[in-house]
Amino acid sequence: MKILLIDDDKNFHDALKRLLGKENFEVVSAFNGLDGLAIVDAESIDLVLLYLEMPGLSGLETLMRLKE
Repeated sequence: MKILLIDDDKNFHDALKRLLGKENFEVVSAFNGLDGLAIVDAESIDLVLLYLEMPGLSGLETLMRLKE
């Protein structure tokens, strides 16, 4: 399963990648909403974990665009 993590906190990305990697999940990182949207367009993603309060394109706006 490929999981896309969209969050602006690098430490959170690192911790979650280690944790989920031990369970054989592949974690792809995006540090803002626009990069996350580009990854969804380019790759097959099974699950998106999205932080709502991000600078620039908010998590809520990112979610609305993902739903389109």
